[in-house]
Amino acid sequence: MPPHPVFRATELMDMAIRIEKQGQAFYQACLSTTGNERMRTVFGYLLKQEIEHARVFSRMKANLKPDQPLPESYPGELHHYLDAFVKGEIFDDPEAAEKLVQTLEDEEDAVEAALDIEKQSILFYSGIKSMIRRIEAEEVDRIIAEEHDHIRRLQSFRVALRKQES
Repeated sequence: MPPHPVFRATELMDMAIRIEKQGQAFYQACLSTTGNERMRTVFGYLLKQEIEHARVFSRMKANLKPDQPLPESYPGELHHYLDAFVKGEIFDDPEAAEKLVQTLEDEEDAVEAALDIEKQSILFYSGIKSMIRRIEAEEVDRIIAEEHDHIRRLQSFRVALRKQES
């Protein structure tokens, strides 16, 4: 038997927006830490993509029908769930960017790191899907589709980088 639904689609959209904002902070920190112009191009691209995803998820949330709030066993329970699931789940704190940048040899490594992060996001959202009401699962699928699209864009960006090297 699946677990009792914990989140509604609106809370999941809040979570998705928060994850994208964490991504923005992370890639901004990466951008600020490197002087390599090609890597700055990669991080700038990734930053723009995170900003766009936050906009997409905000629009998706605005289009949702209002729903009754889920009962909480104590005030702020849902907020605590959101914090537990999102904080550090996908992106490390922005301070980790400097450490990450030091491990990257080139812009292709940066794209690979971003692809790993996007894959982790998809796994995260796939896991959350069992925690919302079945009728709202379509909204989770839309988020996952956005993340898959981000992966396709990153893969295209990687191909373009390889062509520039040739």
